[in-house]
Amino acid sequence: MLGNGVGNAGVSEENGACGRKLDILAGGGKTFGGGEVGGTILVNGQSMRPSDYARISCYVQQRDVLLASATVRESLALSALLKLPYSIPRRDKMAKVDGILRELGLEECQHTLVGDEGQQIRGISGGEKRRVSVGMELVKDPALLFLDEPTSGLDSEMAVSVMELLVAMARKNRTVVVTIHQPNSLITSLFDDFMLLGTGKPMYYGPWEDAMAFFAGAGYPCPVYTNPTDHFMHILREPGVVQSLASAYQAREVLAASPVPAADVELGTEGKLEPHSTKHSLDMETGGDEVSHTEQSSRSVWQEPSPFFYQVYILVPRMFRMWWRSPAMLMAEFAQYAFMAVLIGLMYLQLSHSLATGVSDRVASLWFAMAVLSFTPSYTAVTQWDKERVLLRKESGSGMYSLQAWFCSKTLTVAPIQIAQTSAFCLVCYFMVGYVVAAKEFFIFLVVYVLFQLTSESVGVLCAALTKDATLAVLLDILAGGGRTFGGGTVGGTILVNGQRMRPSDYARISCYVQQRDVLLASATVRESLAVSALLKLPYSIPKRDKMAKVDGILRELGLEECQHTLVGDEAQQIRGISGGQKRRVSVGMELVKDPALLFLDEPTSGLDSEMAVSVMELLVALARKNRTVVVTIHQPNSLITSLFDDFMLLGAGKLLYYGPWENAVEFFSNAGYPCPVYTNPTDHFMHILRGPAVVESLAAAYSAREAQPAGSPRAPDLELGTRSAAESKPAPQNTKCSSLDMEAGGEGAPAGPEQLSSSTKQEHAPFPYQAYILMLRMFRMWWRSPAMLMAEFAQYAFMAVFVGLMYLQLSHSVDTGVNDRVASLWFAMAVLSFTPSFTAVTQWDKERVLLRREAGSGMYSLRAWFCAKTLTVTPIQVAQTAAFCVVCYFMVGYVVAAKEFFVYLAVYVMFQLTSETVGVLCAVLTKDATLAVLALTFVLLFLLSFSGFIISSIPVYFRWIGKISYLTYAFAAVVRSQFDSTMFYNAEGQPVPGSSVIPPTIDNGIAVGPNLAILLGIMVGTRFLAFLSIELVARTKRL
Repeated sequence: MLGNGVGNAGVSEENGACGRKLDILAGGGKTFGGGEVGGTILVNGQSMRPSDYARISCYVQQRDVLLASATVRESLALSALLKLPYSIPRRDKMAKVDGILRELGLEECQHTLVGDEGQQIRGISGGEKRRVSVGMELVKDPALLFLDEPTSGLDSEMAVSVMELLVAMARKNRTVVVTIHQPNSLITSLFDDFMLLGTGKPMYYGPWEDAMAFFAGAGYPCPVYTNPTDHFMHILREPGVVQSLASAYQAREVLAASPVPAADVELGTEGKLEPHSTKHSLDMETGGDEVSHTEQSSRSVWQEPSPFFYQVYILVPRMFRMWWRSPAMLMAEFAQYAFMAVLIGLMYLQLSHSLATGVSDRVASLWFAMAVLSFTPSYTAVTQWDKERVLLRKESGSGMYSLQAWFCSKTLTVAPIQIAQTSAFCLVCYFMVGYVVAAKEFFIFLVVYVLFQLTSESVGVLCAALTKDATLAVLLDILAGGGRTFGGGTVGGTILVNGQRMRPSDYARISCYVQQRDVLLASATVRESLAVSALLKLPYSIPKRDKMAKVDGILRELGLEECQHTLVGDEAQQIRGISGGQKRRVSVGMELVKDPALLFLDEPTSGLDSEMAVSVMELLVALARKNRTVVVTIHQPNSLITSLFDDFMLLGAGKLLYYGPWENAVEFFSNAGYPCPVYTNPTDHFMHILRGPAVVESLAAAYSAREAQPAGSPRAPDLELGTRSAAESKPAPQNTKCSSLDMEAGGEGAPAGPEQLSSSTKQEHAPFPYQAYILMLRMFRMWWRSPAMLMAEFAQYAFMAVFVGLMYLQLSHSVDTGVNDRVASLWFAMAVLSFTPSFTAVTQWDKERVLLRREAGSGMYSLRAWFCAKTLTVTPIQVAQTAAFCVVCYFMVGYVVAAKEFFVYLAVYVMFQLTSETVGVLCAVLTKDATLAVLALTFVLLFLLSFSGFIISSIPVYFRWIGKISYLTYAFAAVVRSQFDSTMFYNAEGQPVPGSSVIPPTIDNGIAVGPNLAILLGIMVGTRFLAFLSIELVARTKRL
């Protein structure tokens, strides 16, 4: 904690506890992940209500939740405009934004979109997102600031800059509470007091500057050029050290005549001066240094919230910018409304005034227009809410704006767009169909449909709200992608491995890539995630027990044993799970099971504490020592990690400042006039001094002069893939505990050629049936662990079946009403089984897309195996749902009680439902996101329903071809023919009328029941195959 001049650093060897404690402290009586905790909130010794506590504090959580379509500057500006006092002039707020952009190194990307991989919006890197999250809270300068790993994803120098900002806030009458997994040596120099815990025992508590002397006196001196915190955490691994240090600390306390503990921290008290190295353009003044009472702390922030109308004024432009930056989405919605208007107009073109057809067609056209304006906006609202929910919870929960202001802004933004869309729809539809040409009737028509559309959108929002549901990085992305980037796009050139060409497909087989963003299955446990990776990535010939033994080893090495049976979880899906640091370790472990020839890792230590980071890096070094090439980017390497380096290259402003053996780097910098302090990590020191432009020029000149000397240090030797380099003269770290992992790579001799490397990995892929089997088991577990979702779907089908049954309860056999109601009941059941499974498929695909892209792209399994497993998993569930629907509906409506007709009915609706689900998959795969998919799907289904023969008395000749390709036509014709052929109707005189003679001609396609079923089966299989080809095509064009 950095608290008003008393910076207390709490360090523990126990992992995962700090984040949970901070979550409770910042939550003020609740945890941010959900749940409640008991107790009383005390601030400066006085109780405080949770509502007041929330006003004086803010919390930067570990996960970055940002608006993807906003730029970096817009994100910070919005936070400043809404969080800073309304009385501050706008120009001063923007000046503070400029200062934060400068301090956090975000000036170059300030006009770049934040972006989001899940929404396929390209943007800034993960480290830059972390800085934006921190900056959005720094603008407020709160009384109490909680930050969970604010330096995660930042390089060492940027991490120091962020921490100096926080220290400056702490020195200016603010309390700052921070958890840091890997504090570098420049950050530790900011500490005032220091506490070290081991297995629950105090190892040390006192001034930071006395800590080194204490440990040296206890027999554990800190090596030179080593970060003390790295050293302290490192020695705690040795057996007996914890007890030894605890005894030494107790003896120290006994010898102290009058032990004076570190001062308690009080909210709002003045401390010592700021660190001299802090360079800030931000105004950290708070207006008084002697505020110490709870009431004053609370009262100081009562004036901070902006007025309601000002919040609306700021939020409305942001929402309009979201639409403006999504022109494809906006145009797609307008195009859909226009197209459906033209479709209705052509279906009912210039209606006649005859009683035989004009009345029913006129009613049908008005009904169908309402159907379009009910499904389209409501489903769009559902998909948009799913994206907005997390951001709204984070921003409104942090007090940026009120829910009332957000809802008002949303209404003011969406309503004009929806009115324009509905007006265009009405204008086209009204005059094409040929309604009454009169101003009064037209405006009534317009007003009715506008209000109806807005109400439908509100119903969608209501249903959704009530349901639960960087340069080095880019370079690594290109290298690991083998000629393509993982974020899309392509790069040119030739892939050379050991000086020989290699095809991208072979390159992909010998390499793997642990990206910065963790993409994991939320409903799987930690152990299951690693087990699936081992089963699919390791050679099929290896026995399963050996694969599971490797999983056990990785769990032990990465410190994941205690949480191995915990779900991974995901906040967006509201599934509670492991922490961000643990997810990082799971991502690394899923690639370590394979032990690839070439391993790329983008910040593998991000989110880990310093000791766990060393453990991960020692594993990677052990891999590199065993005939493997490992390429890693690390933003904040601690001193124990840097001791593992062989060669070292430092660049500054595009100039080479040093290249040579790591052990000679400190001497070179010392000779150049920049000696490294004794208890400082050299890399922290090197990055710190490079802040001055003159230093870069000086070091570049010194290095050039060194290289010009005949006796200059030789360059580090080039490394070859598959060889043990000269750099490996340095032994593997003795602390590495890899006995449980098989790191052997099969040879340490001559360089392996591309053919050898490629052939060595071709046996690794598990066969297709095995992949499908493993994936199918995982998918069944997903459903089993989502009983609420499974039961909700079954309940939906059962409810709709009962609803249809009650609407058409025990139909009569009268020609006047029985014929039309029987056809209507069959059609309405098909409408239910067209929209329900297809829209479910769209929402599920939107969640599955990112995980599929990551896992299939890394070679874990083939798309063919995934699609087969998905089909085998989903089909039985869907068949059971449809069967339940059919059983209830069939006997309540009162269809023909005969086995043949019932099973025809069941077969038709099962195949129809499966085909509808596949159509939903097709629309989801071929569109960019869920909202576009919903728009496309609504259009397709309404288009097919329009020409089923039920809602129009005579299909225009230019639309009759649609019936030939529509699966709904064949399904509807088959079930109507089956029921009517076995049903006898009676006219008003009581005379029997055969059902086959009263089948509407627009429904009867002239094909018997059997051929109709065969065609429907063919369409079902064909659309499923087409869906698979679409996924393959999208994956090959890098748009998955």
